[in-house]
Amino acid sequence: MMKQPLPISFLFLLSTCMQSVVAQKAYNWGDTKIHLLDSGRQIVAEILPLKKRFAPKPSRLYYWYANNRIQKTQGGYSGKILQGNYTEYWPNKNVKEQGEFYHGLKNKEWKYWNEYGFLWKRITWTEGEKNGPFETYDATGNVLTKGFFDHDRITGRWLQYGKNDSISRVHYKEGKILPEKGPGSFWHSLNLFKRHKEDSTEASPH
Repeated sequence: MMKQPLPISFLFLLSTCMQSVVAQKAYNWGDTKIHLLDSGRQIVAEILPLKKRFAPKPSRLYYWYANNRIQKTQGGYSGKILQGNYTEYWPNKNVKEQGEFYHGLKNKEWKYWNEYGFLWKRITWTEGEKNGPFETYDATGNVLTKGFFDHDRITGRWLQYGKNDSISRVHYKEGKILPEKGPGSFWHSLNLFKRHKEDSTEASPH
């Protein structure tokens, strides 16, 4: 007896149900890549199935994967840690953020975009610590601030760009603002005092 083919309407309903199930869960591409779909939020990430656990650093923020979700915890993890490339998308399919993980820690340069595709922020990491150049941008991709991090602390010159090409500068050392050396500052006053003292010494009779 010849089997009757399934009605097209039934096949369409089955396909729709399967898509609905997949849209609520994550599925693996092999052992090292995952694709998450949840309420318009889409993430493509790589994971590292570890054969044995390692000792996390208490101060670092670790990202890991379990129960179809990406979690983050300070100083620990429970699941498969993220390792390798990471990309997250806006609901309109534009890239939202992109970077790389090393043993669950953000590493190297990370970029962030707004939903219209303009760059919003760039930051450099070294195994979970902000290390290197940092920049922020306005809604149309123009630079707003530019600076440098060293072990999570702002260091060196920090620039802020304003209207009419104006630039304000602040100097940092180990996360603390250094005093200005211009007129009216403590260091400027100290230099004036030193100069006055030297002039008085030179003018006095011997």
